[in-house]
Amino acid sequence: MVQQTYKQALTGLYAGKHIQYGNQISEFGNKSRRTWRPNVQKVKLYSEALNEKVPIKVTPLALKIMDRKGGLDKYLLSMRDKDLGEPMYKLKHRIAGILKGEPDIEPSKEPKKERRKRKYWLLQPGGMKNSDPGR
Repeated sequence: MVQQTYKQALTGLYAGKHIQYGNQISEFGNKSRRTWRPNVQKVKLYSEALNEKVPIKVTPLALKIMDRKGGLDKYLLSMRDKDLGEPMYKLKHRIAGILKGEPDIEPSKEPKKERRKRKYWLLQPGGMKNSDPGR
């Protein structure tokens, strides 16, 4: 039986940890179902490529693996894209882009005025090249 991905794990680095189920047995032998959740910590990890601390939810196992790999950047780059949730996928590709020499442009860090200009420009009739092949 293959265990499905713990949905909350898509928001951070859980290193394969899932909710586990079992029985809690009292002194008298009464059994009741219970769950064991992963030990999740909110930490700020330093990214050498971004040159800043990034807030991430991690498990102690993920931190241990990061130490072995040599840091957050190397750990993320070694992971498969399908094993990462959306926030970690974006962070991984942002780091990879910087290491390739591309400029770091994150839409959320872009000034609000510039975002409005870009959005307005895209709505203009000639804003996007090749947007309408009939023209």
